[in-house]
Amino acid sequence: MSGAKIADQLKRQGSQGAKVVQCVVCKGDIPPYAGRPVSLYGKRYAHHPDQCLDVADRGVKLREMAGQGELFAWQCRHVEPAADMPAICDELSTDRAPFERHVRSHGATALQEYRPIRLRRTAPAAKLPKLPVNPFKWVTWHEEKRGQWQEGIGCPLIGEADRKGQFWSEGPDPHSIWVVPLHPAPWETPGRPAKPVCLDSHGDGRWSADWSKAKRDRSEASRRSKRNAA
Repeated sequence: MSGAKIADQLKRQGSQGAKVVQCVVCKGDIPPYAGRPVSLYGKRYAHHPDQCLDVADRGVKLREMAGQGELFAWQCRHVEPAADMPAICDELSTDRAPFERHVRSHGATALQEYRPIRLRRTAPAAKLPKLPVNPFKWVTWHEEKRGQWQEGIGCPLIGEADRKGQFWSEGPDPHSIWVVPLHPAPWETPGRPAKPVCLDSHGDGRWSADWSKAKRDRSEASRRSKRNAA
């Protein structure tokens, strides 16, 4: 929306237009299109609520009054439109009952005390995903340790062992878990704790440290189940 259209809409809502006028309440300048008319015939305007120049000073005064043991203070600056000079209310008190009566006299309602919103029901419990293995269950697998690839030989077998370990957590990839071995492998440094091992599922309850073989077994099991279903 262009600036001209915004200005036209503000003019129709009763602002002072493009002129800078004086506020009848705080005697400060009102920027263009930011005032509200408070006289029926004369061209008198006021700031909108809480926009006067003395709003900070009045806030300090009310805090000082409230800090003297009452913990509640109020001041009314309502502007009542009139034919020529508008009437500016300047009531000030620390009592709640006069505040409510005074606010109603201006056709408004007093502020209500804050009450926290109560939920109708308790929040539902979080549903955790089911683990591939029961917590701390013992897992057995056969592990082979192979060396670097050599021409004409491939990856030579360095050692192999049947191992046992305890399930610790899910692994970095689907169908994988982390296991803490009960004893170090024969090819690990003697006297040092066993290193955690990442195992992959074969799809039939078996686990292996060879992820490629485990993946092939899962794919073959999936193909067999599809053929049987057909």
